[in-house]
Amino acid sequence: MEITPITQNITDAAIHFILKASTYPVTDFFYKFRERVDSYTNKKITRTLLYKKVQDGNTKRDITVKFDWHKHEAEYTNFKEKLKPISIKNGTLDVLAAFYFIRTQTLIVGQTIERPITDGKKVVIGRLHVLKREVIKIRGKKIDTFKLEPELKDVKGVFQKSKHAKMFIWVTADDRKMLVRLKSKVIVGSFVANLVNLDQL
Repeated sequence: MEITPITQNITDAAIHFILKASTYPVTDFFYKFRERVDSYTNKKITRTLLYKKVQDGNTKRDITVKFDWHKHEAEYTNFKEKLKPISIKNGTLDVLAAFYFIRTQTLIVGQTIERPITDGKKVVIGRLHVLKREVIKIRGKKIDTFKLEPELKDVKGVFQKSKHAKMFIWVTADDRKMLVRLKSKVIVGSFVANLVNLDQL
């Protein structure tokens, strides 16, 4: 995950978020996965302006979602398949931008944060629960965190196929709210992702 300067001429865009994910070559035999997601938002991360996702492996996608805030519409395209624009609500974000929006919020144990989320096909109210304050260990280092749980019932892909899929996210309990651990269990298996560089904590 990274944040980079804007390199494309996108009206009102101020922030460019990038997410890259892939399986190891040894895992490709069973389940190959390569993905890059690009999200462009305004400076306050209160609305998405452009969303792109390129996926290679067992499933191939080349998705672009264009946001027209004058018409309050989002238009989805996957390769050459273009869908009819859908209406979007004020403050609608894509899934990647929604995570960074959470980092701008003051987290309180027991609260639920809501935000309109779209994949370009439909708009849902995304919900994230702040479960508890927790000190975790990563490679011997103690980290004070908030444990978060996003609702996955409206999320597609492997989460949609997994009846009891869950995801938990740990972010630092300070103003930065840095992602330090992500854990999930889905139909193809379970995984735990930990922050590699702990020097900045």
